[in-house]
Amino acid sequence: MTKNIFKNLHYKNNIRLDHLSDRQLDYIFLEYKLYLILYNYPDYDFSVLGLTKNIDIIIEPNSDDYNIYKRTHVTLNAELYKLYECGYFSSNESFISYVTIIIDNYVTRNVTIKSLVNVIRKTRLDFTK
Repeated sequence: MTKNIFKNLHYKNNIRLDHLSDRQLDYIFLEYKLYLILYNYPDYDFSVLGLTKNIDIIIEPNSDDYNIYKRTHVTLNAELYKLYECGYFSSNESFISYVTIIIDNYVTRNVTIKSLVNVIRKTRLDFTK
């Protein structure tokens, strides 16, 4: 999926994006691409990251539907997708394992989102050097 397709799906459903800056839209787009990967693994609970039961873009979403206006950890999600996209993981399964470790660190070890983002970003930048 391209960013233009993502935007057009929202416009087609009368969902306005004008209020978002280019950077915000980029992060939300990367987050949605992450959701497209995670959605294929229904045995895992990714609700901490904001993943809903339905990721279709629809005009009047309820609590089980994807909603661009829903508050999520968009920076964390975008950084997770960037790490995936750069080729750091040898398989989708290793990526899913990594995501579950990140969620565990956040939920049970009280690691902050900011520190998780910093670690993921550093890992990506070191890998792409």
